Amino acid sequence: MQAITVATFRFPTDPDFIMFTTELERAGIEYICPEKNQLSVDPMLSISFGGLRVMVDASDVDRAKAIYDEAIGQSTAIKDEADLEIEQMKAADEAAFTKNHRTCLVGLVVLSVAIRLVWAFLRS
Repeated sequence: MQAITVATFRFPTDPDFIMFTTELERAGIEYICPEKNQLSVDPMLSISFGGLRVMVDASDVDRAKAIYDEAIGQSTAIKDEADLEIEQMKAADEAAFTKNHRTCLVGLVVLSVAIRLVWAFLRS
């Protein structure tokens, strides 16, 4: 078997890794992940290993890439929708923060003026 890397992931617990390898198994494509055991013990080694490689036989590369595009493409679309929703929530929070910030600033100015007026009245 001449193993060729078709995908690289950060950790063995990465949902995209799990989805991809599950789809490979479902399609009957054998794969190997040489770093999986080491990264299961110490995930921070992923940086030094360059990630978790998924390797398949040279004859299965095209099928594996098609499965990757299909499986991870769907996952990316879901992430994009979630990211959009998060951005919308951030924008709403930012708008509320700005409104509250202005209200507090106006309140501080009014309080400052009131304190100066009271101080001027007490001094006279």
